[in-house]
Amino acid sequence: MMSEFRAERKSFTSNLVSKRSMHIGLASIMVGLVYVMYHGYGIALEPAPSGLRPTSFIWMLDRWKTGVLSYGAVYYILRFVVPTATLTILWMRRFRIARAVSTPNRLGLLVIVVALMANWVGVKTEHPRLSLLSLIALLWGVPFYLYGWKLAREIWFPVALLVFCVPLNFLDAPMFKVRILAARASASIINGLGMECVPRATGLAFPEGGGMLINMQAASTALGNFILFMAGTAILAYFSRLPVTRKFVLFAGTLPAYAVASCLVLTLQGLVGLSLGPEAAVPDAAWMTPLTLTLSTLVWFGWYRILQTNLRQSLHLWLQRRQQAYSPV
Repeated sequence: MMSEFRAERKSFTSNLVSKRSMHIGLASIMVGLVYVMYHGYGIALEPAPSGLRPTSFIWMLDRWKTGVLSYGAVYYILRFVVPTATLTILWMRRFRIARAVSTPNRLGLLVIVVALMANWVGVKTEHPRLSLLSLIALLWGVPFYLYGWKLAREIWFPVALLVFCVPLNFLDAPMFKVRILAARASASIINGLGMECVPRATGLAFPEGGGMLINMQAASTALGNFILFMAGTAILAYFSRLPVTRKFVLFAGTLPAYAVASCLVLTLQGLVGLSLGPEAAVPDAAWMTPLTLTLSTLVWFGWYRILQTNLRQSLHLWLQRRQQAYSPV
């Protein structure tokens, strides 16, 4: 009896070791292939500042080093916060991830194929951002294929969060339009308070103040603030106790919240400039960045509170109160 038990235990242990060895071997092969595809055969752009061959990884690292030109000083925080947040979320959910391991899913193979094709297109067309996005999709598609949909569902957000590590400075064009709208709204508020001003691009001109012109923060700093705010709200929306659809709606409120905050900050600049002079309203990142992010967060949390409420039930209660108020006694 004991000999049979020992034989079964030995067989189980050997099978477990063989499976782990197989997984380790597959993971090693995949890491090697990823290194070859994204580093050995990367983007053939101009020589990198570091003097190395400008592959996808080196291009991204060089952009991290010079990111202050595109995102302002906030980028020094952003490039460390996002990878740390990804690893932290994976560590927090390690037990759920371990329990979610199941059978392979062929849809994951489709994700892998699409990611590899996207990388090929990125290399051929010399679009390193597309190549890096394909790497993020590959990081999600491989576990999806090997361990099934349950595990892929647990890790999709921390992997998707890595998108904020990719240089997103191409968003400066839509952000410029948002800044123009914020300047127009700010001019309307100040004119409504009885002080004359005219919107000028992303600033305000005050004819009564001797032609005083007040501008917003630099475009690079504003873009860095918005991306940092967007990464933070994505994490908060993910951990919020809302249905999935409302989580996406909550995250979609990031841009309007930042636009409202920019409008309020520019309005405050205009009022300070009229009261204390144009020198006091010069945009300074030391106080404008924390103020903009704080106001954006407050507006966003107001949107969160609205989504938390049951709108149908609230409307029903309001109609009942109105009916009781106007009903004859």
